[in-house]
Amino acid sequence: MIPRALRRSHVLKHLGDKHPYARDLHVLGVVSSTSDLVLERARTGATNGFVVAAQGQSEGRGRRGTHWTSPTRRGLWFSVLVAPPPQDRRLLSPAIGLAVADAIGQLGMVAKLKWPNDVFLGSDKVAGCLVDLAEDQTGAPFAVVGVGINTHLDPADLPPDMAHPGTSLHAATGQDIDREALLASTLDAIAKWLEVAHAGNTDAIVEAWAPYDLLIGRTITAVDGDLEVKGRVVAVDPIVGIHVDTGMGVQMLRSETTHVIATESA
Repeated sequence: MIPRALRRSHVLKHLGDKHPYARDLHVLGVVSSTSDLVLERARTGATNGFVVAAQGQSEGRGRRGTHWTSPTRRGLWFSVLVAPPPQDRRLLSPAIGLAVADAIGQLGMVAKLKWPNDVFLGSDKVAGCLVDLAEDQTGAPFAVVGVGINTHLDPADLPPDMAHPGTSLHAATGQDIDREALLASTLDAIAKWLEVAHAGNTDAIVEAWAPYDLLIGRTITAVDGDLEVKGRVVAVDPIVGIHVDTGMGVQMLRSETTHVIATESA
C-alpha cells in the first residue's frame, strides 16, 4: 500500500494555523536528509520552529552515522529547528522520544521506548529520533530534531543487518495510517514535551518514560566507547543513562557515550 503524497495544506488543517510549527512548515519531495537541510538553513537565518518534512530521503541519518531507510511516501521523515533546553540539553532527546510515543499511542497502538529514544511496537523498531546540536553564525546554540516514523514501509525493504528488526505502523497493525494527521499530532506532541524540557522538569520526563520503557529487566549488549558491556538492565534514567548488572557489579552507562546493539527478551 502506497499512500498519497503529504500535502502541507492538509497537515495545517490538523495542526491549526496558529500552532507554533504552522508558520514555517515546508513539505518537500525527495531530499537527501531533512536534518541536513534544516542544519543548513539554521546557519543562514532560519528561526526556531522551522520544519521540513519530505516525501522521501536518499541519505536519511540515524544515530552514530547509520543510514535510515526512508522510501518515498512510506513514512514520516521530518526535522524541526528548536532551541536546546537552557538548563540541561540532555532533556531534549527523551522529550522527543516521548512525543513520538505519545503520537503513536493516539492511534490506539502501544508504543515502547528503547533508551535513549528508539520507538518500538512489540519487539520491532518502528521509529527513531536524532538530535543534532550546533551553533549559528553568531555562536548561539540550536538543535535540529530529526524524526523518522515507518508508517507504510514494507519490513522486507529494510537492511538485513539492522541491530533490531524493523516494522511499520501499517505492517504491524493492518491499520490505514493518515500520515498528515500523524505528522500534525507528532509536531503538537513535540511542542508539548519541549515546553516540559525547557522548564527543566526532569521529574515529569522520568515519570512519563517509565510506562513506555522497553529495557528494564532485559539483558542487553551495549558499546560504551571501546568497551562492550553485557548484562541485565536494572534501572533506566532516560536523561542520564542506564544501570546494567553485569554479574560482577552494576555499571552505569551514560547516554552521551553508549549504544545498545542487542536486546534479549525479558
